[in-house]
Amino acid sequence: IRSPSISSDSSRRADMEACAARWRELLLAAGVDRAEVMPTSAAPVVFAEKIIDPAWPTVLVYGHYDVMPVEPLSLWKTEPFEPVVKDGILYARGADDDKGQSFLQLKAFEYALHEGLLRCNVKFIIEGGEEIGSPGVEEFCREHTDLLKADVILVSDTSMVGADIPSITTGLRGLSYWQVEVTGPNHDLHSGIFGGAVANPVNVLCKMIAANICAVGLAAAQVTLGLVPLYDGLHLGPKARVLAAQAVLVLPDRGFAHAEHGCRRPHGSAALHNIPPHRSSALLRVAFHA
Repeated sequence: IRSPSISSDSSRRADMEACAARWRELLLAAGVDRAEVMPTSAAPVVFAEKIIDPAWPTVLVYGHYDVMPVEPLSLWKTEPFEPVVKDGILYARGADDDKGQSFLQLKAFEYALHEGLLRCNVKFIIEGGEEIGSPGVEEFCREHTDLLKADVILVSDTSMVGADIPSITTGLRGLSYWQVEVTGPNHDLHSGIFGGAVANPVNVLCKMIAANICAVGLAAAQVTLGLVPLYDGLHLGPKARVLAAQAVLVLPDRGFAHAEHGCRRPHGSAALHNIPPHRSSALLRVAFHA
């Protein structure tokens, strides 16, 4: 956590590499057979594995060691990269996203291994560019398909409904960036004469975005996903089942859980990132999550 591994800051390259090296040390100390810091076209990837029996299933644990920028510093009550524990809670940049979750998986692996409880092979891939779109990771995965081969992927970068409520995240939204340009008249037109007859590029773009959200939103409202069967295959005691059931927080206007609304449901959201001041055309950058 003390490593200022901010992937969006090119001046932090040395800190990124130091953080990757530290993850390699932690994985080796936990008991993996091998751990390597492997180069990509961007930040390095940390790969590790423990193969107990090739006939057993393999779990691939994913995490990332890069973090978001810390500015504005004036809003912090503690130093971002100096961990502080208050009332049982660890405060620091990356404690929650995603060094904390990744470290939890590492220590769970270490405990299971040393106590003789591990009944599967385990691989780790911890990347350094998730916060900026994971540059180089897709290329890395294509080049190392055999290395990353697994039966299950455990994404260690999600959340819980509450500290005492078991939570299983079964899906996350994807992300696409589009640049859309609508071109209209090459000079100003009199609104009293041409208004309504000639489309304004800005109005056209607004209608496009609004139609996207409306159409996807309506489609999402018509889909139902039963959560009860999700827990039937798990060996949960009576108390654990009660806690699991509490994770289904139904939204009154939608009829499905808040967690589903944000991740699992095929529901889209568009964010406008930039609208430059053009007279004869309108240009914007859109991030569409679906």
